[in-house]
Amino acid sequence: IFMKKFIKGCGLMLAFALTALVFVGCAPSNIEKAKAKLEKAEYTVEVYDEALVQLMAEDMEGLVGALYGLKGSIGTEGIEGDYVTAMLFESKKAAKAYYEANKDEIPEGTTVEISGKWLVSGTEAGVKAFLG
Repeated sequence: IFMKKFIKGCGLMLAFALTALVFVGCAPSNIEKAKAKLEKAEYTVEVYDEALVQLMAEDMEGLVGALYGLKGSIGTEGIEGDYVTAMLFESKKAAKAYYEANKDEIPEGTTVEISGKWLVSGTEAGVKAFLG
């Protein structure tokens, strides 16, 4: 009985580890690759320029770069379609620290994921397009 439980436990741990590896491997490694990935998924992408990133970095320790992707339009009622904002930090620790300090300010219904050094937020489809 012990061996059966042990083998089942090892199998579950292996499945979890492989799943985690797949998700971590999905995030782009830099801003240029992230932009290309979203454009391939038919998003209009705006990469934040260096001056804006430096200004944002005053309040976001470890921020390296950021971009915004929109698949739809901005109308009088707000965003119509899917969107994603992705911020690249120096480390996963910096991304997580920023999220923890600001999670109460995230609008209800916004999907947020941390993947490696990326903090990604937006609609579920937008986040999935970035990470998928």
